[in-house]
Amino acid sequence: MKKDLNSLILTKHELKIMDVIWASKEATVRDVYNAVSRKRKLSYSTISSEMRRLEKKGALVSTEKGKAYCYIPLLSRRQAIANHLTYLVDNVFDGDPEKLLEFVIRNMFELKELLSIFYARGPRHSIKKVDESVAS
Repeated sequence: MKKDLNSLILTKHELKIMDVIWASKEATVRDVYNAVSRKRKLSYSTISSEMRRLEKKGALVSTEKGKAYCYIPLLSRRQAIANHLTYLVDNVFDGDPEKLLEFVIRNMFELKELLSIFYARGPRHSIKKVDESVAS
C-alpha cells in the first residue's frame, strides 16, 4: 500500500501524529500518545493503529528498540505541505498555481482579518510551527 511520497495527503489526525514525530525526529507510540492525548482524548490503540497505517503508506519507518517500535519519518514536513498545496491547486484552482496566488493577493485584506481571528483563538490554532518548519 506504499504510496509515492510526492502524492501522499495526510488526514488531520495523521498530521497531529507526524507533528510529534517531526519535532522529535523519532518517537514510539507511547511518546506520541503522551503528546497527543494532552490535547485530544485518543486511545493508545488508536494512535498505534494510525502509526502503523502511516508506515504502510510510506510516511514512517519503524525500528525495534527493546520491546517498543521507534518510528522515524520518511515524509518531511516540507513535503507534506507541498503535497497539500499541490492538492489544493489541482482541485480548487484548476491546476493553476497562479490562480492561487491571484486569490491570495485579491483577498489579502480578508485573509489578514481571517488570520487575526485565527490567532485570537489561541495557541491551539497557531500556524507558527508551519512557518518555522518551512524555513528548514
